[in-house]
Amino acid sequence: MSKEKGSEFVQQLPQAAPTGDGSGSPTQAVLAYYQAINARDIEAAATIMAPTVQYEDFGVYNNALEGREELVSKLLSKWTEFPDDVQFILDDYTVSGDNEVGAVWHVEVNGTPMPFSRGCSYYRCAKSHKFPRHWLALSST
Repeated sequence: MSKEKGSEFVQQLPQAAPTGDGSGSPTQAVLAYYQAINARDIEAAATIMAPTVQYEDFGVYNNALEGREELVSKLLSKWTEFPDDVQFILDDYTVSGDNEVGAVWHVEVNGTPMPFSRGCSYYRCAKSHKFPRHWLALSST
């Protein structure tokens, strides 16, 4: 496994990543969410989610986390405990219809991809482009 960006392990996004505050499209909302998480801006990440968001992590939680408050208190608030050099890196994303986004990502520490840190997430966005539902699956590769 190579530790350099751009290697076989970490591939560039095949399409230009949109920019913005997450209000223009579901893809922008997903990208803004990851930017907020990596900046440890939990408030910004929370505003991207619908108040009734459902979060399912098939590898960690037995039941879905229900609602923005529960998601922030049980998951997002923990992210602030990680050092700033721990980052989610988006490897690829795809869009289905006008409200669904799939994202493939991995975790890096100081720019080094971590083993067994690849995952994929699926987001279903409301018309407001906030996440009413989020699924997460981690891989062991």
